Amino acid sequence: MTIEQAAAQLERSAEMIRVFAEGVDPADAVKQPAPDKWSIVEVVGHLLLEEQQDFRPRMELIIYRPGLDFPPLDVDAAVKAARLNKQEMELVLRLFMQERATSLRWLRSLDDEVLERYHEHPEFGRLSCGDLLHAWVAHDLLHLRQLLRLQHGLVQAASAPYGIGYAGAW
Repeated sequence: MTIEQAAAQLERSAEMIRVFAEGVDPADAVKQPAPDKWSIVEVVGHLLLEEQQDFRPRMELIIYRPGLDFPPLDVDAAVKAARLNKQEMELVLRLFMQERATSLRWLRSLDDEVLERYHEHPEFGRLSCGDLLHAWVAHDLLHLRQLLRLQHGLVQAASAPYGIGYAGAW
């Protein structure tokens, strides 16, 4: 996958994330399916934090400051510290979309040769920009699946006293 192909996929994914999160009732946006599971606003907020602290910044380190260690990142702690369930869904979504637009502009300014540049990571070993870029695309898809599950759960909960079994097995 070229940088342009990955950027196009990240652009499509961002639009799908927007569709799954936009207009969600504020009470539903903060519902957690279990105490240790994220709500819709937490998922979108996590994606925002990833734009700000993970994929793009780490690729930038590899490209512009090779040899520097990646700053530590504790995803769960970052989501908790951001107190995302106290934030408005529309604001978190707007900030994510703005950050993604910045990431897309930056990605599209790069040549594919940067995909071969790498960082020696203590846990993952040789981690290239290509690895990070493809993981970024896959990461969006993982969270789209999570948002879909959350939306399905909301429909299921709202359907009482009716059932949704006729839709098919989930």
